[in-house]
Amino acid sequence: MKFLKIIILLSLVSAQIILGCASSKGKKDNLKNITGKIEVVGNEPFTSLALKIDHSETYILKCDDENKNLLEQNQGKIAKIYYQSIDKSKQPSIIFVKKAVIINDDK
Repeated sequence: MKFLKIIILLSLVSAQIILGCASSKGKKDNLKNITGKIEVVGNEPFTSLALKIDHSETYILKCDDENKNLLEQNQGKIAKIYYQSIDKSKQPSIIFVKKAVIINDDK
C-alpha cells in the first residue's frame, strides 16, 4: 500500500512538471511585433534607441546588448521588433525588445 502511494505521488509530481514546462514554452513563442524606423533620440549623454512608427508615434527600445548593437549599427533603417510587453506609463512608451530583425537598407 505504501509503495502504491509513492508511485501515485511521483506520477502527480511528474505530470505537474511536464505541464508546467509546456505552458511556459507557449509564453516564449507568443511574441508581438511592430515595424518602424530605428532612430536615436535625446541629447548626449542621455540618448536612447527608439522606433519611429509614424510622425506622431515613437517608442523607446530597451534591449539586451546583442540587439542593442544590431540596432545601433542600423540607425535609419526599417526594423521589425518582437516584444512581449510595452510600458505605457511613461512618455514615450517603452518596448522591451526580445528580438530585432532589420527589414531593409532604406535611409
